[in-house]
Amino acid sequence: MERQDCARSTRSVVNAGGRYPKLMEILYLLIPLSLALLFLMDAVFWHALISGQFKDLEGPAHRILMGDEGPAASEPEERPASSRDGERPS
Repeated sequence: MERQDCARSTRSVVNAGGRYPKLMEILYLLIPLSLALLFLMDAVFWHALISGQFKDLEGPAHRILMGDEGPAASEPEERPASSRDGERPS
């Protein structure tokens, strides 16, 4: 039964004024939407390019590897008194 319904609906689409007219009508919506999305992505890319997002690509990678050189990195971390001598905190 389902197979016959599917065949009928396909035939009605094919026979209604040419080959697949309802399927082609969606292109009137999809082509302008895809062009609008293309222009939006292009605008976001150019904004990032002009604002300097891509100027220094290696600097952040080197900063991560070099670490902090401030006074906090050179001083040892202070531990609580209860964990110094192997005692368990109560």
